[in-house]
Amino acid sequence: MTMQLHQASTEGNIAPPISTTDKILWWLAAVEPTLLQQYTVDRNRFRIIGLTVGCTGVFAVLAWTYFFSTTTAPAWSLLPLGFFMGFVIVNIDRALIKTMNPFKKQWLPLLLRMVLALVIGLFMAQPAVLYLFDQEVKTQASIDNGVRVQQKRQQLDSIYAGQKTALTQQLAQYETQAQTRYNELLQAQQAYLAEADGTGGSGTKGISVIAKAKQQAYTERTTAYEQWQAQHKPAMDSLRRELATLETNIRKDEAAFAQLLNHGFLTRIEAMQHLVAQNDAVAFRYYLIMALLMLIELMPVIVKSLMPAGPYAVAAKETEQYDIAQLSNDLMAKKAAADHDLQLRLTTEAASITQMHERFASLAKAEIEQESTHWQANAGRTSRQFWQSLFKRLLR
Repeated sequence: MTMQLHQASTEGNIAPPISTTDKILWWLAAVEPTLLQQYTVDRNRFRIIGLTVGCTGVFAVLAWTYFFSTTTAPAWSLLPLGFFMGFVIVNIDRALIKTMNPFKKQWLPLLLRMVLALVIGLFMAQPAVLYLFDQEVKTQASIDNGVRVQQKRQQLDSIYAGQKTALTQQLAQYETQAQTRYNELLQAQQAYLAEADGTGGSGTKGISVIAKAKQQAYTERTTAYEQWQAQHKPAMDSLRRELATLETNIRKDEAAFAQLLNHGFLTRIEAMQHLVAQNDAVAFRYYLIMALLMLIELMPVIVKSLMPAGPYAVAAKETEQYDIAQLSNDLMAKKAAADHDLQLRLTTEAASITQMHERFASLAKAEIEQESTHWQANAGRTSRQFWQSLFKRLLR
């Protein structure tokens, strides 16, 4: 009845042609073009939905392309990857709006769709925000990387602190001993010179006995200092080389760590968070832009949820019910035909079995009579031989 009403309402109306743009927009809106083209009002409604889905797809392509540009993906793959992810997002949006029932506003399914769209929009908004704040984010990322290098230096210093302390203490002991002996050498030299020029000691100018004694003491100090230097200098040089090697290793580890630092996606996200936490002006605009960008992803679901059930929705529902009823009738007809064929086959098989039984019974009776006559003609045969011969005749 409903299908007849639908056919009567559309009978005599000439459907306007479907343009290529309409086909694209209606595909994005997840509708049936052949069913929709009869209804002018709904044609415009679903064009709007298709435009919102298309805008979401374009935004997804741009956002994901920029996202992949912040990773290690090769340059030639950025656009293909961006278009692929945009296609995925478009189909998710099509699935969300296709499964929305305009006749039954169920809040839980609608809420689940909104949450899914919100999550997708939240992720896609991140690359867009990073692009808008690109210069500020790069500056903050450089500062953050500098802090990471300092922290790494502190970690390396703490790792090698034990070795450096032991080597430094040993070297300090040697240097203290060397300085002590050198000071003693200087004191002996000053005492000798003062005695020689009469400015100190006995006050006698010239090389006197006392001056010679002080000269001898100075010479002995010099020899002892040189001997000590010759004996301990290799050990001191070895300690200095070990300390230099440790410092070189620290610098190498620090340089290797610095090479790992980059301006990738996660680094930029962290820099953006630092900017938001440190600057209220940036924070306000950050959340405002995030809200606006997330609305782009939410718009198809919002528009579809606000759209009333128009003629297309009614026709689609009636067509679906008609197809279900038609399919149910076809299945019932096939089942009835299958049951009839089964009953006919069973009847035929039963008749065949009955006919075969009757034929076998008549045949067995004839065989028994013939074998009985043969047994009576041969009086010497036993009853056992009679039955064995009869079974062989029946089973051959």
